[in-house]
Amino acid sequence: MKRTAKAVRISAVTALIAGATVAAAISGPVTAAAASGCTPYTLPGLPGGTEAEVIAISASGLYGGDAQDAAGVGHAVYWTHSGSDLSTGWSINVIPNDPVVNDFIGDINAHGQMVGTGGNDPVTGASEGYVFDVNSGTLTLLPGLGGNNEYDRRINDAGVVADTAADTKGVIHAVTIAPPYTKVNVLPDAGGSRSFSSPDSKYKAGSSATGVNNRGQVVGVSFNGGHIADT
Repeated sequence: MKRTAKAVRISAVTALIAGATVAAAISGPVTAAAASGCTPYTLPGLPGGTEAEVIAISASGLYGGDAQDAAGVGHAVYWTHSGSDLSTGWSINVIPNDPVVNDFIGDINAHGQMVGTGGNDPVTGASEGYVFDVNSGTLTLLPGLGGNNEYDRRINDAGVVADTAADTKGVIHAVTIAPPYTKVNVLPDAGGSRSFSSPDSKYKAGSSATGVNNRGQVVGVSFNGGHIADT
């Protein structure tokens, strides 16, 4: 859960606050005048937990993120709201049958499909991702490229996931994974997979996918090689 809190603004903005609560400021259209009139509302955390974070908001009113339990373990969660009073009526839900620990929901599409990612191995930091369908309750683990790390962060309305996956040599690649989530599509490493050097090591670095829209266009980051200060 060591991440900078970010907000996806549809009809709300969110922020991490102290204690086992998360604040959501509900407002109208995104304008300078409306932004100055945001009203904060408190969302619940997990029992005994001290941290929670809203990361994504869907147009249908699902809020995704993560929350710590009383033991300090992070869990992917989502919030729902009922009624017209935004000061009450919030519910927090842990992703059911979730095999990943210290994970979070990074995005939610218009159909209630959520993409989550996190790490199971406290030593190596190995991570994996999944898609959870809130309507069917189905959780599908996403395939990778044989490496220890996979970072799934965005999902479009067709269910296509933008992902960053490591291969068996540790090089990361920008990839997409489409339903039924059995095959990884490796995107061109635009300037990536080149030698990368730092004062004490040399290795290969590749590309990372950070977003995908409903047209199937993917954005990301690539590493162009050279000294760490020049990439």
